[in-house]
Amino acid sequence: MRFTFDNLARTNTALLLWSLGSVVLGILIYWLSEMPLLKSLHLELWALPTIAPLPVALAFASWTLNNRARTLSESTRRFWGPFADNCTIILPSFEPIRGVGDGLDDPSPFTPYHDAVASSEIQSFLRHHFGSETQVHSSREFSGLQGLGQKNLIVLGGSNFNNVTDELMSELWKRIPGQVFHWSKTVHADSAASALVSHSQDHFLQIGHSDAGVNIMDEIRDVPCPSPGQCGNARGMVIRIKSFLQDGHYILIVGGADCAQGTLAAARFCLDPEQLSNLPDTGYLQVIVSCTTRGYNITGILKLRELSGNLPS
Repeated sequence: MRFTFDNLARTNTALLLWSLGSVVLGILIYWLSEMPLLKSLHLELWALPTIAPLPVALAFASWTLNNRARTLSESTRRFWGPFADNCTIILPSFEPIRGVGDGLDDPSPFTPYHDAVASSEIQSFLRHHFGSETQVHSSREFSGLQGLGQKNLIVLGGSNFNNVTDELMSELWKRIPGQVFHWSKTVHADSAASALVSHSQDHFLQIGHSDAGVNIMDEIRDVPCPSPGQCGNARGMVIRIKSFLQDGHYILIVGGADCAQGTLAAARFCLDPEQLSNLPDTGYLQVIVSCTTRGYNITGILKLRELSGNLPS
């Protein structure tokens, strides 16, 4: 990072160090003023009150100007801090977990590419901001959720390709079946709500429960490219929760509605401190994002929905 006045004291720690530097400089000036060769200069009369306070004065001015930088740093620490230690990233498999040709997603060369990019960018982010390394595993290595409670989890990919996502969303459906978004596959698995799923490709559904039954409160789908060379829109979902597998841990689920571009968009949303600064710190946080797609490229990541609250105990 290039050294400028603007980043002289971006943090509280930097301000403290510059303050200590001013104290040391003041002591040095006083010591020099007592030396016989310099006594006639009377450093204690002009240098001590002017030069010694200069570093802390400049640092304080820089610190004041960098209030936004501290806010963004705090937002990053609050969101990602739990995943800086004892964390595992779980990648989806290439094949749909129920096989090809069952009405779910078919394999695409974009799927492993975008999932791998999302994983790499998250690992680089954690390494840069926290100096931490994360383990990476395939979801095929796990059967059920046993043994995962001892880790902070970052689970990439939707419930069609990642069986850990599938298990977690099924558990969340039991705990909070309504008010929040679920993949349509999870909704379809509930006999009381399965009739509400009318679209063949996976998408996000927010289901309401009342005495009259269940109903669709909101529905979000990908918007495919109308023709080659034109843009479409992919949707992604971020779920950050305090782990219900074991106290003291967190779970982050990042997946696309129907394609891996949505997964990458959701991951990049989480890596943007400006976006994080607007999110609440709650036991349950869900964000639905959208991005513009052209081939394997994505641009224009936007937040479509935000839901937050606390999981029932």
